[in-house]
Amino acid sequence: LLSTAGTSNNPFFHEACVFRPAHDEVYITSNLLQATSSSNFPTILISRVKLHRTDRLSGENNVHTVEWAKMRPPKGIDMPNGGVNYEDGILFCAQGSAQAGTGGICYMPGGGTPIPMVTNFHGRDFNSVNDVVVAADGAIWFTDPCYGNEQDFRQRPKLPNQVYRFDPKTGDVRVVADGFGRPNGICFSPDEK
Repeated sequence: LLSTAGTSNNPFFHEACVFRPAHDEVYITSNLLQATSSSNFPTILISRVKLHRTDRLSGENNVHTVEWAKMRPPKGIDMPNGGVNYEDGILFCAQGSAQAGTGGICYMPGGGTPIPMVTNFHGRDFNSVNDVVVAADGAIWFTDPCYGNEQDFRQRPKLPNQVYRFDPKTGDVRVVADGFGRPNGICFSPDEK
């Protein structure tokens, strides 16, 4: 759809890649973008790629133009990374900042203000939540490596690198897998085994 090869050294297309079919939009998070001046901090942006197609009624369904908007993450989605469709919006992984009490899983409803879903594990901040998927039962599974600390924008880890399961119906959050060096992407097979 788009390429910055040869025009930019910034890695604008890194993770998330959430397609919202009803809106013909793709949301993608950048990699860590370095500050352009000493007064700015490194950041991660969210790109919204809007597809404009030929008339579907005529039997054609080709993309004829692409609109690309680079957006600063909304307040509460500090250093976004992975994402997935959820209800009428998107769940984003917020890796957090150097401040305590930041990071976790945030729900960004279509056109609304982000809603924190889970922000800590029994009072301890997550390391830097990386990727997320929603199971058929509605549970939210996510990975939490310590990349944010290694990239100097997140505090020192208080938890091991683990995979978590959060039940939004009950508020229960639990570790479902550990012993990983750096758990990153996550998905289920069609039968979820």
